Amino acid sequence: DTRRGFGDTWHGEQVSAPGGLGEPDAAVLLRESVYSAVGLCSYDLQELLAFGPWFQGPLQQSLQADSGHRLHRVIRRRVASLIASFVDSLRDPAVRAEAYRVCVSLLRDADMVVQVTAADSLLHLIDDTGFYQDAFLPYLPDAVDGLFGLMRDSQEVDTKLRILNVLSVMMEGMGRKIRPVVGSVVAAVPSLWEQAKEQHLMKGAVLITITRLVQALGAEAA
Repeated sequence: DTRRGFGDTWHGEQVSAPGGLGEPDAAVLLRESVYSAVGLCSYDLQELLAFGPWFQGPLQQSLQADSGHRLHRVIRRRVASLIASFVDSLRDPAVRAEAYRVCVSLLRDADMVVQVTAADSLLHLIDDTGFYQDAFLPYLPDAVDGLFGLMRDSQEVDTKLRILNVLSVMMEGMGRKIRPVVGSVVAAVPSLWEQAKEQHLMKGAVLITITRLVQALGAEAA
């Protein structure tokens, strides 16, 4: 059985654990390839791999230990991607809250690919039946700031549309608890509209975002 063989191999975790700043490039890339394989097989590994403990252990260590390594960005991106792949396994509120923290922190990463991947994973976490408003609330301001920062830095309309979608889903998911960031969102609208220019899809996305904000606030917006 292929899955059992993978599970038996996985218990050693030799290549899943970080080796620190002095880790050879080949070892970092091997670890990234293992993370990639796990993500691709996530559906089949849901019952074999206890993702919560792995996320809180080796994956968190990976994010911390490699911070100065020149290839660390590929690990950060892969960890963010794994969160999206195993979102159904993140049912423990404490683990889910830690996933929120990691994704929000990666929105400010120096590498834009890592940022976009973190935004995509954040979307999976929010647009899910296991979304916990109260657990996400402490990260809400930084999440909104990070998403708007990513929009400012991005030159691609497709990326901007993806970020606006994350914001829209976030507003819908948070409901009235979106209030702490209303000022930031409203202040960003004129700039977003100007960026859209002749991009009708983006203008439509901005309008959807505003509509979701009004709907989330309900009677308070009247």
